[in-house]
Amino acid sequence: MVFIFSHVDPSLDIIPASFRPSSCQFAVRRISFRVSCQKKSSEFETPYRTIGTVSISYSDLKDKRRDLSPMIEEGFGPNGLGIISVSEVPGFSDLRQNLLNLSPRIASLPNEVRSQLEDPESRYNFGWSHGKEKLESGKPDTYKGSFYANPVLDVPTTDASLIQRYPHYCRPNIWPINDLPELESAFKALGRLILDVGLLLAYHCDHYGIVDILKFLFPSFCL
Repeated sequence: MVFIFSHVDPSLDIIPASFRPSSCQFAVRRISFRVSCQKKSSEFETPYRTIGTVSISYSDLKDKRRDLSPMIEEGFGPNGLGIISVSEVPGFSDLRQNLLNLSPRIASLPNEVRSQLEDPESRYNFGWSHGKEKLESGKPDTYKGSFYANPVLDVPTTDASLIQRYPHYCRPNIWPINDLPELESAFKALGRLILDVGLLLAYHCDHYGIVDILKFLFPSFCL
């Protein structure tokens, strides 16, 4: 999980293959794209096609008896954006704001303190990172600072071979325990909530996949 300090975007979208506050909700940002096709003769132009982000309420997501397959397919299927927003998540707005309030404080720590929070062996995927990532031009991105951490496990593994092979995943967390001790609890609280919501969504994705496979294997199958 990464916390980027320079730009505050209150949306949170859940995207597969990884992990605006209004009444405590995730992602009310609407994402769309347009596709047009036109003959060279300019005889006609097809209408723009707009696709919106699929949104599922937290209460529906938490109900494991509810069939969310149509929404899962709309969001993650071949014609979807690959994004599903979850709204009305209890506690999200407060936890998010609590963590964001710490952003200027960590960015304002003395240089010697922030340098101690850097982890070059993980390619700066843990702890503090500023000016380490490069833009397309090859120039260092100095317009933002980021803080990376695993919100669930401080020490993902003690297996030296795994740490060496996957340093960007398996290195231990680095927290400013003496200079900003509240960062750890705030980061973990929000990160755990995001993970829990993702797991709920994963449950419904599994259900959708199982039913789809059964329908393929047994055409007469129905729930």
